[in-house]
Amino acid sequence: MSVVQGPPARLNARVITNHFVITQPPRATFHLYQGTSIAVDYHTLPNPPPRSRDGSPDKKRAFMIMDQVQSEHVRQFTPNGMFDGAQQLYSLRGDLAYTYTTTIGRTPYQVELKYIDSLSPDKLRQSKSRLLNVLQMIVKQAPQRRHLVTRGNSFYKVERDPGENKLPGGLVHLHGWFQSVRPSLRDLLVNVNVSNAVAYRHGPLIDLVIEFCTGLGRRPFDIRDLQRLSGDNAKKVIRFLINLKVTVNLAGVKKPRAIKDLVPRAGKFIFDKDGHDTTVEQHLQSKYNQVTRFPDLFGVRLGNSKTGPVYPAEFCDVVPGQFFKKQLSPEQQAEFIRRAAKNPSRQLKDINDAIGGHPAKQVFNYADSAYLKDVDMKISTTPMGLQGTVIPPPVIGFQSGSLSVKEGSWNLTNGTILMKPADPISTWGIINFDSASSGQGMYKFVSKLVNNLRQRGIKIVNAEPPIQGNVSDVVNSLHMAEKKFAKSGSAPKFFLIFLPSSAATIKQEVKHYLTVTRSIPTQCVRGGKWNRQKNMTDIGALDQYCNNLALKINAKLGGVNSIVPILKDYLHHTMVVGCDVSHPAPGERGKPSIASLMASVDANASVYTSQVALQESRMEIISNIDKMLEVAINDYILYVTAALRKPLALKHVVVFRDGVSEGEHQQVQKEEVQMIDKQLMKFSKEFNQPKVALTYLIVTKRHHVRFFPEHILNKQPSSSVRASQENCDPGLVIDRGIVQNPNKDFFLLSHQGLIGTSRPAHYFVLRNDMNIPISSIQDFAFYLCHVYASATRSVSIPAPVYYADLACANAKYHFNRAEADRLQETSTVNSDHAEPFDLQMWKAAFKSAPDATRRGLYFI
Repeated sequence: MSVVQGPPARLNARVITNHFVITQPPRATFHLYQGTSIAVDYHTLPNPPPRSRDGSPDKKRAFMIMDQVQSEHVRQFTPNGMFDGAQQLYSLRGDLAYTYTTTIGRTPYQVELKYIDSLSPDKLRQSKSRLLNVLQMIVKQAPQRRHLVTRGNSFYKVERDPGENKLPGGLVHLHGWFQSVRPSLRDLLVNVNVSNAVAYRHGPLIDLVIEFCTGLGRRPFDIRDLQRLSGDNAKKVIRFLINLKVTVNLAGVKKPRAIKDLVPRAGKFIFDKDGHDTTVEQHLQSKYNQVTRFPDLFGVRLGNSKTGPVYPAEFCDVVPGQFFKKQLSPEQQAEFIRRAAKNPSRQLKDINDAIGGHPAKQVFNYADSAYLKDVDMKISTTPMGLQGTVIPPPVIGFQSGSLSVKEGSWNLTNGTILMKPADPISTWGIINFDSASSGQGMYKFVSKLVNNLRQRGIKIVNAEPPIQGNVSDVVNSLHMAEKKFAKSGSAPKFFLIFLPSSAATIKQEVKHYLTVTRSIPTQCVRGGKWNRQKNMTDIGALDQYCNNLALKINAKLGGVNSIVPILKDYLHHTMVVGCDVSHPAPGERGKPSIASLMASVDANASVYTSQVALQESRMEIISNIDKMLEVAINDYILYVTAALRKPLALKHVVVFRDGVSEGEHQQVQKEEVQMIDKQLMKFSKEFNQPKVALTYLIVTKRHHVRFFPEHILNKQPSSSVRASQENCDPGLVIDRGIVQNPNKDFFLLSHQGLIGTSRPAHYFVLRNDMNIPISSIQDFAFYLCHVYASATRSVSIPAPVYYADLACANAKYHFNRAEADRLQETSTVNSDHAEPFDLQMWKAAFKSAPDATRRGLYFI
């Protein structure tokens, strides 16, 4: 990357951030207590230590036990000690070494505290990690005492009645708060934000399953339907319920236990009782005097998938506050976003209310918290102000000329010709799998799409009449469609696929067969989206949708939609790489992690080659990044040689890496960056040239930092004001005040927020061989957010790393449906009978895309 001389001057911007300064760190002396193996050792009297579903200590129950010990021994625990839920108790008192007993429900516990150390303020400051840990526990005390449901540094309130918080498919939206202590270059700060999560709907298990099945079948379910539950739907239900904790409404069976399996006709289930065959229905009648109303309904096996007791579903209630950690359906995701999104003025007001607003709205009580007063600590209740700068947007280049960017977007006009239209489309086909998509509406839509493609400079013939697909035999329908074109002697350039509104399995088969196996690009359109406007009378919305499809189709066929001309000044002999690793959902076992690498091969960072690979489950380091980079460099040389008809030396590689937490930076630098280094040295040696320079950045959006324009600080929220009117301008850079190293750490807001409050990306520079000024790196990252092929607006992270995210998400299409279903069966979510993870089995089923396909944007 070259240093660009005289880039456009930046503007200054004053913003508010959701950080609050710790104006006075604690001045008290703390005493640390710890157990022999864990900080608070729960000895069995006669029960084992509380454990969560993954076998780790159950922090929620641990807090309950410690709270009860402190409330039962008020004299010793005044003021209250601060417990971390697992290992340590900090107290202002030095005389708590003792063994305490308490009882939760019917379970007695023995809590042994052993004195470890005394920590004066000076001693505490000597260890940054310990200081942050103590500060984190101090600020957590108020929300923890409110008995909110916790996850990490977030706290949620679970309503007794889900009411308006219900989501489709048996889920609920939880509103809560996030709070974390962060160090900056000069200050200690508390980052506070609203937080949102998804949980299972609590209450009767039958009601939950009815709602879930209604979401599957697109029609209301009832008890009679549940009695006939079988096949794929039964498998989906068990995957939905596995490890969910329920209570059983029978005398003496109140302790929550995890669901391990589904049992059909549970009332009729026979087991051995005192040497005699007995049904569950008979057992419940004789032992509990309870009549089973629905003996033919499913039940659940609790605790152990083979030996655990079986209870009919009608006696089970779902425990409140259990987070749903799997992927949401499109309908659930849309509803969740609608409920969670808050305009900046509303979000900032809610944060200020939680910090020091009306007592009924306060959560953290910084101004009058007893916990803060006890340790002589003070936190400002005024959000921090920051000085930032705004990078002017670049111009966007097309074959027909340039367009200006306004508020993060640019509009295609009738005369806008794409930078490089795809080769003429002489043959293409339409396959319709949606029985509701037919007639004049479909023909009108296709005609509009063809017209938009032509307006963008793509030469395309009119389509053949649609081929009707069979949803019961998708692959054969695709094969017959391909065969039809083969008879005419010309292969189709791409297929337009009409899908029903809910068609995940159909899309899986379409993408795997046509795109991955046959190297035929596909563009899917979903019922309810392409025909969202009845009779398609909203010409503007239809035109925008067809323009977006035209951009995707052109990119999939090897065209280039637009360029950012100023990027050429940065890209002399430079390849830009984006990489990511996606992991199985929390709690899922037996599935691999997926690594992807994207690399630019042209002088505008607009043409990319891609690779996707499987690796060990939950491994964050890309295990074969050196091999992937080698393939990418070869692709770069092939493309450049073909385009310029002569080789062009590669002198610089810029890597944008997604998906890495701050705690993993050191490991990534030690392992992944070193693998890249060795590969670049190998390449330089083979081509007898100086070593290729490396710039390596981590970019992440998994944080709670937000910025607000200064003028909305005291503004009353209004539903009539659009989010785009209140969000900060695209191009905002913050590299002072809340960062730890201004030369290696910055926030960049690169997109215009249309819904809710915009989230900036956080960048960390781990390597900078060319000593590029940080301002040039910021400019470069911002410009790369304008080359995302399927959008006419800047995106939130640089295009290559955005593509890497998409490639990981689309890896599922590299498995055929039968293999995907089989592998899904071997990786039951956290089941105690799940088969051991076999990476080679997954790799054998994974079909890599042919070179012709992966050297393009087939996944967008």
